Amino acid sequence: KAAVYLLARTLPGTEALMALGAFMIFYGITFALLQDDMRALLSYHIVSQVGYMVAAIGIGTTLAINGGIAHLFNNILYKGLLFMVVGAIIYQTGQNRLSELGGLRRQMPVTFAACVIASLAIAGVPGLNGFISKELIVGGAAESGFHILEILFLIGSIGTFLSFLKLNYYAFIKETKSDRIARDPSFSMIIAMAITALLCIIFGIYPQALFVLLPYPVGMDALSLGHAFEVVLKFTVVLLLIYLARSRIGEIKYSLPDAMDLYSAFGRGVVYFSAVSLPAIATHINDRISWLAQEMFWFSRNPIMAGEIMMRSFVQKNAPETLKTKDAEVVLLDLKNRYPGEEVGIRGPGNGIFFIALLLFAYFLIVFIL
Repeated sequence: KAAVYLLARTLPGTEALMALGAFMIFYGITFALLQDDMRALLSYHIVSQVGYMVAAIGIGTTLAINGGIAHLFNNILYKGLLFMVVGAIIYQTGQNRLSELGGLRRQMPVTFAACVIASLAIAGVPGLNGFISKELIVGGAAESGFHILEILFLIGSIGTFLSFLKLNYYAFIKETKSDRIARDPSFSMIIAMAITALLCIIFGIYPQALFVLLPYPVGMDALSLGHAFEVVLKFTVVLLLIYLARSRIGEIKYSLPDAMDLYSAFGRGVVYFSAVSLPAIATHINDRISWLAQEMFWFSRNPIMAGEIMMRSFVQKNAPETLKTKDAEVVLLDLKNRYPGEEVGIRGPGNGIFFIALLLFAYFLIVFIL
């Protein structure tokens, strides 16, 4: 939320934020729809809802920024209520997976009612606070001519509705053969859920209480009956399609890998590289350094004689026909056996010239041949 506020203060009207926000909406919704873990479903919807706020900041008009800030405030309410609901379910049943739940509407009716209110609020159903802030954001996109963004908001809203329809169905509505006994949480937890649900309703039917908190005056009728009818019609069509396809709704038989699985796999790769590959590489490098040190020590004992041995070895291996003597192998073997002979230090101009010539020869090989 602090990041959204910072974007609103520093980068309003940045078009890249619209693309980023749209991506966040669809990324969050896609993974939320495919989750079995209730907490993961809600967490992915944090990404999705923040996407609405980021896109609103990207639109940059006063109406859109008002919508983004209002959505930030509303998201705290209905998302907090959803986490309270899921927390109550986990506390009472010990289960956090939808595939392990079902039939809780009879055992936890107050929790079910709170979940329905929060789900409708986050989906943007008229009469609840989510509808108000989404209307401001969509209105900002419309007045700025970003009609593609309007369509993306519409699709995102439907995806959100489907996500929480799934949560309510598998946790509360779907019948189960389990003999698990559960009940609504303690009175203090019920009071907390009731107050939050009431605030979602109050800000939905009396948006002026929300508008006074926004940075700019709101000149839009957020409770337009025409817009409310469009939203209700949209969700009604979705419900009708789901009802017609009800025979295809079955058990959740998967647990989709999400981004955390990718992080875990990457982490295991890093651990393996650190524990196995990296020591092997370090050992190899250490061996090469030791070998190089030994070769340099060998060379330094008699550089002139060592240079002759190296040159004769290279020529005999790669161009033996250039050697004039027939006993080249014997000469080379004799040099190796007599090495280092009389050890000499690196002194005198002759040795300096020799090393310069050797470096120039190596440079010639690297640049013009290799």
